Amino acid sequence: MFLVTFVVKGENMSRRYIFLYLNQSELATLQHFMSRMAVKGNIRARLRGSAILLSHQKKIPGEIARSLGKSETTVYGWLKRYREKGINGIAPFIHPIKLTDEQIKELLTVSYYSAVGKSHKEYYNRWSFRRMAKWVEEKWGIKISYERVRQIVYKKLRE
Repeated sequence: MFLVTFVVKGENMSRRYIFLYLNQSELATLQHFMSRMAVKGNIRARLRGSAILLSHQKKIPGEIARSLGKSETTVYGWLKRYREKGINGIAPFIHPIKLTDEQIKELLTVSYYSAVGKSHKEYYNRWSFRRMAKWVEEKWGIKISYERVRQIVYKKLRE
């Protein structure tokens, strides 16, 4: 991969544009990445990959942003991350689980009693993922989003 920048001078200002040129190997890797993200249903990662491909096709970041429905700043950020880290720069980031196995087991107990509609010790009668996240913060002092709690619960239930 190499980067090409050029400056277009207008009446009142000049504008710098960036294009990424990918070699055959990088192009094949990116296309494989995009097909994997399609199978997994990761739309955000596919958008980032599309931006890289469009840049390779000599589209300016403004055009890329308009065609993908994103801001030009976002597209510049994606291009920068791809330049710095390659495919890992646009891949989805997986957050490590902050809870221990014992804490997760207790959290699953909470979700179980919520699912069957029973009250258990200090637990509420009905639990939401937001309430679980708040409970985790109160109980262990770990700030965690309700979305992360949902991911942990569903991941452990599938195992």
